Amino acid sequence: MRKGPFISTLAAFTRIEEKTVQMYARELINNGLFSTGARGVNAPHMTKSDLSNTLSALLVTNRPAHAPELVRYFGAMQLSIPEAWRSSGTLPSDPDHTFSELLECFCDPLNRIPSGILINIIGTSSVEVCNQDVLDDNGEPLSFTYYSRELMARLMDGEYSPLLDQRGITRSSSIDAITIEHIKAKVFEGVDPAQDPHLSNSATSEEV
Repeated sequence: MRKGPFISTLAAFTRIEEKTVQMYARELINNGLFSTGARGVNAPHMTKSDLSNTLSALLVTNRPAHAPELVRYFGAMQLSIPEAWRSSGTLPSDPDHTFSELLECFCDPLNRIPSGILINIIGTSSVEVCNQDVLDDNGEPLSFTYYSRELMARLMDGEYSPLLDQRGITRSSSIDAITIEHIKAKVFEGVDPAQDPHLSNSATSEEV
């Protein structure tokens, strides 16, 4: 799927106006976070990275001009408790993986996301990824928190960061696995991952 239909698809499934999604895409393109190339029949098809970056942009800010900076900021977040990480084979094996790497796994058409997965963006301080169908030892949905280790270290050293300050009005947003799977099915319909270098680097189609 090329850019035009891709933007229309995201607008439909995220219930955000198409013109607004176009503005996000333009900002991502201008900052090297979105595929570019020829136009018309030779235009590039969208990749899992394009989908990951665009979904991230729509989640982390309601201001398209801020999207590139915040996509990189949230994308670089890492697990707060990396020693608790366990990979099923389709997820990043490195416990020090970034949120961007995890989201790209979710956006890979070779990977099927469990229906209970929910991604929550909490202000600008952290990301919570939980599986509502799997309970932890306390009977709560299994969840993992991603945050900026760099900014947290600075905070511990007494350096203030507004990105970690949750006072005032805090914006939050979320997206569930079912929505992502519907988007993937449409965006990558008819695509053979084995023939696409952007999609063929996933080794398995096991459920995440």
